[in-house]
Amino acid sequence: MEAKRKIKTFLIKHKWQVTGAMLLILSYWFCLPRHLFEDPTCVVLEDSTGGLLGARIAADGQWRFPHSEVVPEKFEKALIAFEDRRFYYHFGIDLLSLGRAVQQNVSHRRTVSGGSTITMQIIRMSKKNP
Repeated sequence: MEAKRKIKTFLIKHKWQVTGAMLLILSYWFCLPRHLFEDPTCVVLEDSTGGLLGARIAADGQWRFPHSEVVPEKFEKALIAFEDRRFYYHFGIDLLSLGRAVQQNVSHRRTVSGGSTITMQIIRMSKKNP
């Protein structure tokens, strides 16, 4: 009962901060699209153990495989190592990578490096932005 009383006291004392935090969380949740991609996917034929037997390219000529809940571990590690080494250490925007990219691009006077994260790239692709 003591813990409940402490929580109630905290909520009453900090009601505006708690309300603001809840509004921020809700606005973030509802600003995200339900489906990022509506593009056609490839037709995939698998055997009884899940092994790939064949695939046919999507109607628009792109290789897009259907959604899968499981990503092979080696593919995940390779993708993170190549695209976003600090993937697990930021919240979608890597300020260190952006700063490094700006510094390199300014010093070379042309675009030589990008600072986008995997999260930023997914949103860009979902909006059809090249």
